[in-house]
Amino acid sequence: MNLVDYTQAYRGYLWQLEESGQVFAIPDGSTIAYSQQVLEMLEQFGDQPIPRLTSLLLILIATNPTADQDLNKIEEILKNLKPVGFTNQMVDKGTREDVLGLLRNVANLKPGIKQGPHRQQLIQLLFADSHKRVGSKKARRILTEWRYFGAVPGEIELPSVSNANHGPIQNDLRGLAMLHEQYPSTRAIEKALMNLAEVDTLLLEPEPTESGSEGNLMEALQAEPQTFKLGALVPHVWAGMNIPYHLALPGGQPLGGVSDISNRGDLERLLISEYANDSEVFLSRLANGEALYLRREEPPASEEFQRIILVDISMKNWGTPKLIALSILVAIAHHPKSDITCTAFAVGNQLMPLDFTTVEGLMDAQQLLEGTLHAEVGLERFMQEHIPSKQTEVFFISTQAATEYPAMYRVLNEYHHQFTYWINVEHDGRVRLFKNRFNSKHLLQEFTLPLDRLWRNPPKEAKKHPSEIALTGSPGVHPYPLLFPVPNNALAIYRPNPKGPSYLSTRQKGVFKSGQGMGLGMELLAEASYIHKGCKFAILEQNEGLVWLTFVPQTRRGYLVNLSSGEETSFSLPNWRDSIKHAEFFSTEGAFYYLGFRYTYRIEPHDSPRVTKTEGVSPEMREAYENRLRTRFPSTAGSFSKVTNISISTTQTLVINGMPRLHTAVQSPGIQGGHVKQGKLLRLSTQGGMEWVSITRNHLRYVQGENRMDENHFKFGDGSIVEVDKRGILTCRSSDNDLPVFYLTMVMQNANAGATELVFTGPKDYKAPHTVQEPMDTRHFFETYVQAFCKRIIRWYEANA
Repeated sequence: MNLVDYTQAYRGYLWQLEESGQVFAIPDGSTIAYSQQVLEMLEQFGDQPIPRLTSLLLILIATNPTADQDLNKIEEILKNLKPVGFTNQMVDKGTREDVLGLLRNVANLKPGIKQGPHRQQLIQLLFADSHKRVGSKKARRILTEWRYFGAVPGEIELPSVSNANHGPIQNDLRGLAMLHEQYPSTRAIEKALMNLAEVDTLLLEPEPTESGSEGNLMEALQAEPQTFKLGALVPHVWAGMNIPYHLALPGGQPLGGVSDISNRGDLERLLISEYANDSEVFLSRLANGEALYLRREEPPASEEFQRIILVDISMKNWGTPKLIALSILVAIAHHPKSDITCTAFAVGNQLMPLDFTTVEGLMDAQQLLEGTLHAEVGLERFMQEHIPSKQTEVFFISTQAATEYPAMYRVLNEYHHQFTYWINVEHDGRVRLFKNRFNSKHLLQEFTLPLDRLWRNPPKEAKKHPSEIALTGSPGVHPYPLLFPVPNNALAIYRPNPKGPSYLSTRQKGVFKSGQGMGLGMELLAEASYIHKGCKFAILEQNEGLVWLTFVPQTRRGYLVNLSSGEETSFSLPNWRDSIKHAEFFSTEGAFYYLGFRYTYRIEPHDSPRVTKTEGVSPEMREAYENRLRTRFPSTAGSFSKVTNISISTTQTLVINGMPRLHTAVQSPGIQGGHVKQGKLLRLSTQGGMEWVSITRNHLRYVQGENRMDENHFKFGDGSIVEVDKRGILTCRSSDNDLPVFYLTMVMQNANAGATELVFTGPKDYKAPHTVQEPMDTRHFFETYVQAFCKRIIRWYEANA
């Protein structure tokens, strides 16, 4: 590589050479840097590899005073880079977003870091270990030639970027895209700079603000599971949305005299000297914008601008659109360069102010929902109570569908002149920004947020370690992002409060909690190896929480588990004998009791349980024993009791316990195909839910998992695995890494639920507590996850049959 290769320019690319190779500039835009200035920066790398020229120029653009408008121009050029004969863009969307994200992070650094010697230190930091650099030997040759010629040699007729080789252009940008992973925020760059002794740490100290550091708020949002999704979107909204963050009214100069001479103005403001030209020259100067005009002072005006952001919380905006709307609100209000006061309201049937300055306030905002189809009432109330002025900008954020109701259409048209921006958000992450220009709605830009990529790694809540006595459960240890169905083999069911949740123990050695009464979903609270058929159970309400007792007759040992804290203790009754008349343990007066033939056991749950044995059985204890039946309820049939095989129907769904008709079965290596004569098939019901139904027709084609890894795991030829939890949940792990793990309940004759770590569908009774999931339409979930999982397996079998 020589100097000509290193400085190869293209028509329509991100930069061009001007002034005989002395100046680098953005096409139809600002100057980036002088050639000699760039040479001096490269020489500072010494014997180290140097960055590619385009990469360096883009960083220089981000450090220039005109970075905001220049990066918008760069974004426009990147979107329009297309090879000849193709409609696809030359730079993929992910790379483009990462490059722009890094450049905006650099642009948001404090001015002192981007000037003088600190600017060179910043550049050397960013490119110290970056990819796609030019090696030391080639760099020496390039810099030697550059110094010799004193300028960058340019071609008279430049090749078009559309005909250029994609490789060098991709290399120009991939290094910056990878740097964005290393420095995902402005704060990350500042932290790296702090490790350089030469950098003045005062430049990196955050400026105090009334509401605290924006960087700290962003970090806090992403660290909190309930606001992680919101916080993850904000930096990408900053990178993608093009709205001004500084506003100023005319009148900043003192009164009096002529303030300026301009090439634009009204004819009455033409300089008198222009009329001295002959007619042809005069008209030519007017036509070419060369004529000079007087620009007189305007009176000063207050610059106390404010922005009011209205977030639609009606039904069409629930879920993902509201999260995107709140992230846009935070991005506008907390932009590091913004100095405009912001106020926000949620609009539905009511008008409610929003607190967007704290994590707690934003958590509350996420919970605000209105059960109305549109926000016409709240929007009209706002317009009547708040009359915007010229110093106020009003934003309205909603989905397109929510604005199409006649009532909304009327309000938006009636108060059209009072809106400055309209922002439409959609479930798939699309954002459209409109601006009121000359009283008409003008589309400024449209972009899509990569939701799946941004929400891929949410923070996990800390979980307690299991106790040493086989207890594997504690608060928050429920193993799935959805609840278990009601077991059909409960050993004991208790409801201490008639209006409260139920608690039960099962043969699967677990203690579960339901919702109100006997709800559909059961949360796993604790799992202990000693629970089995024949054990005796009881439950006790205390101020410290509920205590669950399990007594094992064979070992005459009892276990007490605090269902709130997960703490477990044990006790023994060495002389215990079973009582036919009073066979169960029960609780009353803050302790557990067991009534024998001629004695009464009392067990007080403490750090070390206290056991006392008294002679005789009092009438009060007998009455209390009879009352204990009021808190015990019979079990309810629920999930499948046994799963022997998992199959995939060629109708792209799952089949449990499907058996082939022998005379139609087809055998081949790694595949069994044919017709199914029985089993349970997952399908969409006519009501829109997911249901497992018995197969009554025997013409259904299917393929069967040929490798049963163990009793609970079934593996298909492509590597996909279905895991069966006998407590009523299927876990599907596809060999396609882009398809996340998803979970399904297994309940007959009832609607079923499905979930991933990020989305949930089905009856809300199955939604696990302490999860951050967005609701998804059941049909969409079935097609996106279940059918996609099955399609991949079917294609593999078709290709390898």
